[in-house]
Amino acid sequence: MIVRGVVAAIVALVTLSACTLRDDPALTDRDAGASDAARDAQFADAPFDAGFSCRPGVVACAGSVHYRCGDDGVSRVDETTCPEACDAELGCVTCAPGTRRCEGSASMACNDEGTGWTFGRDCADWGVACGEGGWCEDACATAEARRSYVGCEYFATPLPNWPDLEQHGFDFRIVVTNPEPMPVQVTIYRGTRLVERKLIVPGGFADIALPWIDDLSFPYDGTPWQSAVIEGGAYRIISTRPVIVAQFNPFHYVAGVEHSYSNDASLLLPVHALGTEYVGLSYPPISSTSDSWPGYLALVGTTPEPANVEITPRVDVAADEGGRWPATSAGTTIRFALARGEVATITSSVPPLCDATHPRHVEGLCYEAAHDLTGTRIVSDRPIEAFGAHVCAYVPFDTRACDHLETTLAPLGTWGSRFETMPLRDPETDVENLVRVVAGHDGTTLAIDPPQRGIDASLVLDAGEHVDFLLSEAVSIVSSRPVQIGQLLLGQHVRTPPLERGDPGLTILVPQQQFRDSYVFVTPTSYAPTVRGQSWVLVSREPGAEITLDGEVIDATWMRVGDRELAIVPVAGGAHRASASSTFGLVAYGLGEYTSYAYPAGLDLRVIPF
Repeated sequence: MIVRGVVAAIVALVTLSACTLRDDPALTDRDAGASDAARDAQFADAPFDAGFSCRPGVVACAGSVHYRCGDDGVSRVDETTCPEACDAELGCVTCAPGTRRCEGSASMACNDEGTGWTFGRDCADWGVACGEGGWCEDACATAEARRSYVGCEYFATPLPNWPDLEQHGFDFRIVVTNPEPMPVQVTIYRGTRLVERKLIVPGGFADIALPWIDDLSFPYDGTPWQSAVIEGGAYRIISTRPVIVAQFNPFHYVAGVEHSYSNDASLLLPVHALGTEYVGLSYPPISSTSDSWPGYLALVGTTPEPANVEITPRVDVAADEGGRWPATSAGTTIRFALARGEVATITSSVPPLCDATHPRHVEGLCYEAAHDLTGTRIVSDRPIEAFGAHVCAYVPFDTRACDHLETTLAPLGTWGSRFETMPLRDPETDVENLVRVVAGHDGTTLAIDPPQRGIDASLVLDAGEHVDFLLSEAVSIVSSRPVQIGQLLLGQHVRTPPLERGDPGLTILVPQQQFRDSYVFVTPTSYAPTVRGQSWVLVSREPGAEITLDGEVIDATWMRVGDRELAIVPVAGGAHRASASSTFGLVAYGLGEYTSYAYPAGLDLRVIPF
């Protein structure tokens, strides 16, 4: 339904071995996905007498001069001398996006808009100096130079879930994977307090249990809820070399004879790849005749100085229990500060009592689209982390059983326009998924192939609007402007008799523009056949491309959709490596008894010019 720049120098770059991720440390996010204008700008300083030429109409920089290439391909017109810095795409700027400078021991990064400097990393926390070119003098600068899911600083948070998990022995865990040929030391803090220190062997991984956090992890008991900001609600994870981190909430779905019934997972994004603008993606609250459970958005402060956050919700929002904002109506901007390690959970207002008079009432359950936070605009002056989540959702709203949902949200500037997917399911079943497409800009149109039931070809979405459809087959989605797409697994009772395994789970999809040619990823060891569990990866490749997974060429049944081929491949729990000569996409997911998880196995996070 519709609900309306080049790095100057990086010291101590690491030469990765053949078994590590193939990231080119010499490229920034802008270079790695460079536009024609940016590529032209690489030789724009050549003097005229050196045989200067350019592409007619392209804008570029010659030192501090911004110009447009003349129609003759050898002249520069519309020249403007920039007082501070020049960027080919943005024109005159305060600083060139992607560049760095030192302020004491801090490595400061020019923001994506070129309007100023933001905190990147305090090199002193890693025991090194801020050096040439404004980069910390360590191996982590390699990962920072190309924005992706690989990094040296993360924030994990045990988001609100079903309240009975802890008392039944289920724990929250992060899984840290070392893609490097050298040992990595990982240190975890809550505030300034040391929580854990772990050495991870080359190519290895560690699953680390972290305590649930009072007032954050289990704040809801089915009664009327409020929004909240929890001090120390996130764990800060730093590593001596680049790593990959995912969080599992909870990690196991079976503990003895007990079942959790409520799991999901998130691939965490490193701090250096976070952004300052997001659009919410969540799901309506459970609303029944007996109780209700909210969907929510969660924001994490990640910088030494508090981030000033502005949220413009599309629905009414519940007051912060600590008084930072009152109950707020749709369209009214909420403003508050978010310190490092604080977690803000934003919930909608509580729906009215679900009864038979509700227009979307089915067997004691009501669909509450007017309380869905999807499309909420989030802007901050410093990078923050953002999640879309739900305590325990029915998907669809009238299909049991409920399950925890969570996914990290991609910064708006990294969104893309070309996607393909198919149902994340046990290949022996034909169960559907729910796809949710969220627009970031006005006037967004969609081309969906094959056409999907209920989606009008003339549909136009404005910023913050979304459209849902049930997915039963492989599909390609091409948008006229960047979008964010969520994919939700359905409840186990969507079939009669119920499915043997599965329940709601949520992941964002990765656009083709952010695909990679190599991945290191992890699937949880807890989803094992001994407890009726299994993990898979959804693979998207160029037709006929050879992809190697854990040293073996993938042998699968491929399905052509759009300009890609898709396949579902089973994987065991543990760390995995995949590579190809061309870029490809991976989504990891798993099913267990009355539970599931799903998340991107990896992605780049380059800023895509729009």
